Amino acid sequence: MSSKLLLVLFLLCGTAYAPPGTGQYSSAYGEVDLSGSGVSGTLSFQMYGNHLFTRGSISGLENGLYSFRVLGMAGDEDLGNMEVDSSPIEVDFADADLKLGDYGSMDIAGKTVVVLAEDDNGARVASGLVRLVSKMDFFD
Repeated sequence: MSSKLLLVLFLLCGTAYAPPGTGQYSSAYGEVDLSGSGVSGTLSFQMYGNHLFTRGSISGLENGLYSFRVLGMAGDEDLGNMEVDSSPIEVDFADADLKLGDYGSMDIAGKTVVVLAEDDNGARVASGLVRLVSKMDFFD
């Protein structure tokens, strides 16, 4: 096969992928500034295909297990859990159920993200409101 024919077949049949974080093919962008007693950080959200990618950095967390949840939906939705053994931490989650910017029942825009200490009391250590941002603001 000639290289031109292979290129045409790839363009017709291939699915375009870009690494998450590049933003090339993301359909929606969001951010949340988290704050609490001595805890602060920012999480960024990208809707890429059918997955919501969550990335960011949080400082001020004590060592232990933490749960990241989205409140204000039909039920509290779990973003993920992390074991913290030093601060700051880098957050990196992917979820196929949660959405961003589609205004559906699983859309997290306008919802509250909470960070809960998963010890005996499950205390809320930080929280913030998810807001949609433009692609230009996302990469500033």
